[in-house]
Amino acid sequence: PETEAEFVPNMKIKINQKIKSNLEKKGIKELYKYQKLAFKSILSGNNVVVTAPTASGKTEAFIIPILNKILDEPNHKGVYAVIVYPTKALASDQKNKIEKYANPCDNTIKTIDGDTPPDQRKKIWDDPPNILVTNFDMIHIHLWKDKDLARVLRGTKIMAVDEIHKYDGIFGANVHHVIQRLKRISKINQIIGATATLDNAEEFCNILFGHKFELIEGSGKHGTRTFVILAPLGKDIRKTAIELLGYLKSSAHKTLIFNNSRMDAEEIMIEGKRAGHNIAVHRAGLEASYRKNIEAEIKNGKKYDAISSTSTLELGI
Repeated sequence: PETEAEFVPNMKIKINQKIKSNLEKKGIKELYKYQKLAFKSILSGNNVVVTAPTASGKTEAFIIPILNKILDEPNHKGVYAVIVYPTKALASDQKNKIEKYANPCDNTIKTIDGDTPPDQRKKIWDDPPNILVTNFDMIHIHLWKDKDLARVLRGTKIMAVDEIHKYDGIFGANVHHVIQRLKRISKINQIIGATATLDNAEEFCNILFGHKFELIEGSGKHGTRTFVILAPLGKDIRKTAIELLGYLKSSAHKTLIFNNSRMDAEEIMIEGKRAGHNIAVHRAGLEASYRKNIEAEIKNGKKYDAISSTSTLELGI
């Protein structure tokens, strides 16, 4: 069911005037209760993990206080905060969102990942942004092979990690040690985590990051959502997916079809086209420009009926 956000107008927080003016221009006159709690805790210097449903304001809960801290230290040199996302598509999506808060406040934000061309990397090394968006693979490789990233992160004070539930098991153990290395070469003294799907987020972060965390839970606002789980009942799963796409297309819905492998994603695209649907594929290994065009088209255009994707489009998209 749809939910309404919880507000507490009598809870006062002191937001920088530049940020406040920008929020008001966007029609935001009051933050949600949990966003205010996160703001106060982050400004106090605590390690914080924010849990709230997808699309209910988690990004604002940590980016507004981060921007506030950056504006409080105008003489800081280099990257002040590094924000880590697990997938390129999510990083690109969120970077565009954060820019709308950062740029009007004279804060700069750049992305470095496997898709960043050499000339743009050089610009980052020569003129580091206030906020750098990246992933742990890039941090690991550059701390190991290349000193440029280590140099621009030397003065970094905050690390924010979204979708923290992805860093479990052996992968999480590896990331734990990458974080320890990053902390040794930087001035990171505050870590912020965010997730929509962890029941034990506080305990998880205490172990992953090796610090004591404060848990901030929120609900935010979202519309009615429909979840349907179907068993194919003897039908081929791919044929069932294409059949469902037909129903959704007739109701003017855009559709994302997730698959467990690249082969499945390609097969769904082929069978979808045979059935008369305009369907594209999104997976790792495709050219960066092609993937970005697909992402932009599914968000803003009407060209495709559906995207057949691997996990590259998961997580908050």
